[in-house]
Amino acid sequence: NSPAIHNIVLEKLLMEDTTELLECDHLNCTEKVLYKDLKQHRKVCVYQPIKCILDKWEGCGWSGNVLEYEKHVKEKHSTYFMSQDHHLEDINTCSVALFTINGKVGTISIHSDDEEDTEFCLRMILPDTEAKQYKYTVTITNEKLGLKITTSRPFQSVWKGDFDDESDISLTASTMAQLLKGASPIINYTFDFNDSSNL
Repeated sequence: NSPAIHNIVLEKLLMEDTTELLECDHLNCTEKVLYKDLKQHRKVCVYQPIKCILDKWEGCGWSGNVLEYEKHVKEKHSTYFMSQDHHLEDINTCSVALFTINGKVGTISIHSDDEEDTEFCLRMILPDTEAKQYKYTVTITNEKLGLKITTSRPFQSVWKGDFDDESDISLTASTMAQLLKGASPIINYTFDFNDSSNL
């Protein structure tokens, strides 16, 4: 007997029309979805493996899922957790800090240079659609000069431990010089669960 010849295209078309529910193959995920929805589910599944965001700075090496991540960073990276207020002069040339909202981990990356812009990159370590359910407000105040800058918007996603290069807030060197004049400004962060459709 000659071996069976599979028509892969036909088999795929038949699978796309099936009403059978398929299980996600990520460890501990019990979700069952239609074949046509499986690819999208796998992209946003909270049980898919991720690596620690601090791997690029510390060579952490941890991997797990997003539901386990808060416990990991609190146990292994507690020194990276930020207070909601700190002085702008405390920012290093390049720094990263962590915070949590409702058990989900977020990160702030700040790059500052005397002759360049100061850039803030705020992300939730969640798939994009979930990250946008959270918002942040950043307020930089120099009380001595009566200066105040406030920005509020939904979070973007950082997923699988990779930052993009896009900054959320960018302050020019001249703006920074004005803010720093005569006093050290205070940076205040506020994080909220948010229906971003209202923004």
